[in-house]
Amino acid sequence: MVMLPPHWYPPSRPQSIGEVLDTGFKIFQTTLLPCLPYGVTWVVVGQLATLHDLAAGRPLRAFGGSDPIGWLWFALSIVLALAIWSLLILRQSALASGRTSSLAGELRITLERLPQLVALLLVAAAACAVGLLLLVLPGLYLAVAFTLAVPALLARRLGPIAALRYAARLLYGHFWRTTLILSIALVVTLALYTVVATITLLACTLGGVTDVAVVTAVSRAAGIALGAVAAPFGCAIILAIFGELGARREGPELERRMAAAES
Repeated sequence: MVMLPPHWYPPSRPQSIGEVLDTGFKIFQTTLLPCLPYGVTWVVVGQLATLHDLAAGRPLRAFGGSDPIGWLWFALSIVLALAIWSLLILRQSALASGRTSSLAGELRITLERLPQLVALLLVAAAACAVGLLLLVLPGLYLAVAFTLAVPALLARRLGPIAALRYAARLLYGHFWRTTLILSIALVVTLALYTVVATITLLACTLGGVTDVAVVTAVSRAAGIALGAVAAPFGCAIILAIFGELGARREGPELERRMAAAES
């Protein structure tokens, strides 16, 4: 069981873009160590289809290829990654709010709501696809709304469609601002990946490592380690946005609902 001191999340008032980013970084910094196991697991389950191919001695393929078993592994990795994302959101939101957090409680809530989370993913994917085909902007709007719909589903015990509708209402009038915050977070993540990749290649070069297989393995290991950190960072930014938009729409009532979701 983990508990951090309180009560600066969710915010009690609307925040500027800089304040939202600062809140996201603060959530990330204060919850990184307790959330790191989830980050590692999230990266690993995302590679299940690749691990299946490697274990079977097959060449690596994009998605599931033409193998039905490969597609099953791919689907399983998505469902498990969604479950880990739920665990991550529950832990970070609890710790950032100064509440207790336990693996048993997080697992119970995630298992209870996993069918709704999967349904939300399918509904959002279909809606985004239609939106992108008809007009690009509605598809992008729904894609951003989906990132907020997951914490909405967990916090408010909503169904998939209701959670997506609620997230879309939160986002209304704040789409470009929210997209800018997410873009800044993405740029920071990509910059960090670039720095790590450059350092890894330099280390291999200076160390006299010329074997392509070894360099590839080291680079992949560095990427996995960085992905384990990037997952909590991305989740922290999304929670910061969700909390700030909730403060704009609902104020302190959101904090009570987030607390009730953990009970």
